[in-house]
Amino acid sequence: PPQRLTMSTNEPYSDRLRRVLRRWDPRGIFVGDKRAYEAVSVLKTPQNHTDAQLAQARWTCDVAVHPVLEQPTPSSFRNSAFMPVTAILSLGMVSSSKPLGVLACHWLYQSHSAATRYCNYADTARPLDGQRMLAAYGLSTGVACGIALAAVAAVRRAPSLRALGLIAPHSAVCAAGALSTYLNNEADLAHGVEVTDAAGAPLGVSRRAAEAGVLRAAILQNGVVPLCSLLLPVLAMRGVVVPRLWKSHPDKLWPISAALVAGGVCVATPAAAAAM
Repeated sequence: PPQRLTMSTNEPYSDRLRRVLRRWDPRGIFVGDKRAYEAVSVLKTPQNHTDAQLAQARWTCDVAVHPVLEQPTPSSFRNSAFMPVTAILSLGMVSSSKPLGVLACHWLYQSHSAATRYCNYADTARPLDGQRMLAAYGLSTGVACGIALAAVAAVRRAPSLRALGLIAPHSAVCAAGALSTYLNNEADLAHGVEVTDAAGAPLGVSRRAAEAGVLRAAILQNGVVPLCSLLLPVLAMRGVVVPRLWKSHPDKLWPISAALVAGGVCVATPAAAAAM
């Protein structure tokens, strides 16, 4: 949740980038439940372990253990699954032209986002509102699928609108993400969030802090991620790669498209997120 962001604007960029990459490290997907519970046990008895063991346990807990429940989160919905899942589904969004394929990619993307939010929810100041999350998921999925399918239908009726089809995946994810972010954080915006000083002492409840946190989350989820994973790869593909290789090496178009999407998700997205 936005109120749990701890990055400091005074923190060096390199440190923020390492923090983002640590949080999204895909190796976390393969951490088993047994190893996760062992890591929790190690951190509860630090005096009995070496610095190397403690460092490894901290990494394991960061990528695989719920910070409040101290239980392993489902591997598919850990934050470490963000990059591989986003890369695969983004490639599907930008390369699918059939309505069923487009629908499946957007449904899976929104479903994974909602499940990840649910499995990693850790706001102890406010209980989880399952109905609100379910409503946000349903509405955001409907918006994303509606925009994407409308673009496919428009391009089929009028091929001159092909440019619309190129930006449709980005537009659909942005619109759905904005709606989901607002609905999931509506209570924070209405009532504020708890604020503490650098030492952790409570300072009260602030609506301005909630607005700042939600705005940052919206920029990241609805701006940075779709821009890097969907829009930039499509613009690079259509503006640079296709004109040069369409006639000479058409067999290379799909591998290059996949590489551009993977680079947008795994390189550009962490770099932009750390810059924020």
